[in-house]
Amino acid sequence: MSCQQRCFVFIIQICGKRARLLRWDRSGCTVSEYFDFHENPQHLAAFFYGFCNLNPKQQGYDTTAKLATAQQEKALHEAIDRFVQDSKKEGRKASFVKKSLDKDYLPYQVTVGTGEKEFKLIIGKPFFEARCACGRGTRVYAAYDPKRKKLVSLKDSWRNNKEGVQSEKDIYQHLCDSHIPHIADNIFIDDVKYPLKTPRELKARGQESLEYVTQRTWTQELSRPAPDAPEWRKGCRPLRELVHCRLVQPLSLPLRSAKNSKEIVTAVRNAVECVYKAWIVQTYHRDVSSGNILIDPRKGGFLNDWDHAKRYGDDSVQTQDFRTGTWQFISIALLDEPHKPHNVQDDLESAYWVLLYVSLHFAKHSIDDFDWLVFDEVKPGKECSVEDRGGSEKDAFLRKQVFRTLKWDCKPLTDLLEQLGDLFWDYRYLNYLNTAPPGRQNGNLVRNQELELADRQMREEQRVLSLFDEALKQPNWLEDDVVADQFPRSDYVEEDEEDEGEEKEVEEEARDKVNDNLDVNMQNLTVSGPADSRQPENDPPRIRRSSRPPATRKIATRANTRSSSKRAMPDPVDAQDANAEAGPSRPVKRARTSKKPIGTSDSGSSRPVTRSQSRGGLSRQPSRQSARLRQQRSKMSSRQ
Repeated sequence: MSCQQRCFVFIIQICGKRARLLRWDRSGCTVSEYFDFHENPQHLAAFFYGFCNLNPKQQGYDTTAKLATAQQEKALHEAIDRFVQDSKKEGRKASFVKKSLDKDYLPYQVTVGTGEKEFKLIIGKPFFEARCACGRGTRVYAAYDPKRKKLVSLKDSWRNNKEGVQSEKDIYQHLCDSHIPHIADNIFIDDVKYPLKTPRELKARGQESLEYVTQRTWTQELSRPAPDAPEWRKGCRPLRELVHCRLVQPLSLPLRSAKNSKEIVTAVRNAVECVYKAWIVQTYHRDVSSGNILIDPRKGGFLNDWDHAKRYGDDSVQTQDFRTGTWQFISIALLDEPHKPHNVQDDLESAYWVLLYVSLHFAKHSIDDFDWLVFDEVKPGKECSVEDRGGSEKDAFLRKQVFRTLKWDCKPLTDLLEQLGDLFWDYRYLNYLNTAPPGRQNGNLVRNQELELADRQMREEQRVLSLFDEALKQPNWLEDDVVADQFPRSDYVEEDEEDEGEEKEVEEEARDKVNDNLDVNMQNLTVSGPADSRQPENDPPRIRRSSRPPATRKIATRANTRSSSKRAMPDPVDAQDANAEAGPSRPVKRARTSKKPIGTSDSGSSRPVTRSQSRGGLSRQPSRQSARLRQQRSKMSSRQ
């Protein structure tokens, strides 16, 4: 469903003589009982016969999209080349749109809107996509608009249709009516609708007007337990109904495309002002991240993607069954207490972590090492990732004032990050003293009046915004201090590289002996160790951190909340984050137990803390798998 324009898909699962029929959509999967297709081949025959007699809409295709012609594909490629060249002339990098030229993805012509508002867009491969079967399935395209003769941004996703939950369209309408600054200029936003009857069917019936139906999921209808269902089934929460929606905006640039650090700070500053103004009209963004703050050369920067936003005037409606946000940028308080109500201070603190994260990546500095556990720390919950916790490393970063040891070439940027660090730690400290249990209170409690004063400075007096404005007035900003990623993904190394080399070597030797007609059991040679010590064949290799930051994850749908914690996730600065609820894999877990200062090893030297060091300083021991392979190789040598 990610590569093709589909609303749902049918799958036949075959295991030996047994088979099942599956139907997937964004809400979940419907599974038939298994059957023996050797004894009852009529089931498969009936399915294939029925499937071949369905129209494209009934087969699961999105009828608002069709394959583009060669001429339309050429127009898309030319528009992308022009956009990249124009950005390069302005001193910006826009290479992310080149992903749309991937030949493995077929170009499509997508119909957006209905009636008089209908227009066509040409799309290729999305430059951001949530590769998951269930969930919001967000995809963001650099689309060519033949009518406007330019590239636009097309966001295609499936929104939660829960009663009482406001859609992104409603949120944008409220923000526009309230004249909130620094939000996107939307060209189109609405649910995807298709005609109930084709023009040929209307003509045959003598009808003239078209009736449109919204594309929505169906699996949730079967997830509701029947009255006579077993008790374990009644305890399961029903699946959500999702509705297909599209959003078209002018194509903007990510923060990494800025010319200098002042432009990055300006974009974050505009996002902070937008958070303040939205709070005044009772709206929280709830997902301030590096991918949701974009650069528009005309107006500096803006805060995008309001599909997780919430109006806080009515707390009776729980909009989600899970915590929302981008893990690396969630505030300390929300990481420490998953069920804490969201407030404006959380969005403001997220803006600080975004600025720190992007500055470490792209603003010129001489920082050799940084403990990325500050962003990546996660303590798994007992039941599901909704209960995951973190924030202690961020808390230590502020409490120990590690931010004062980080220096950038641009002095105003360094000063701003220090002032913001002091401000958020002061606020965190006041809240800690007023909420700590009796056994953890350090001396006298701070009076409630002081905490109320800090709240007023944070919100009503807009202290965070004033720090940004004062910093931007400084005269000594550098003109060209944005560089290539200083902590690229290539710094990841595989922990099992040596063991994998031994395993391949043994396999090659075994194959040679088989070719020489030696009686060697290949299965015993390739199976390494007893069942309880073997790593599953499909598991990704274990990763240890070098000097590369962790990848971002989205707190998203329940469908994929137990994904492997070892899977590398897209970097938040590598994608124009469209708030994808792609199944949220956890970041690589590196629970650091050492009490040394952040950014130093156990020996006190300033070097990255490796994964093995983060486990109490224990080095990785030889695996039973490697020992078993060596024993097998020695036996083979003795037979010769």
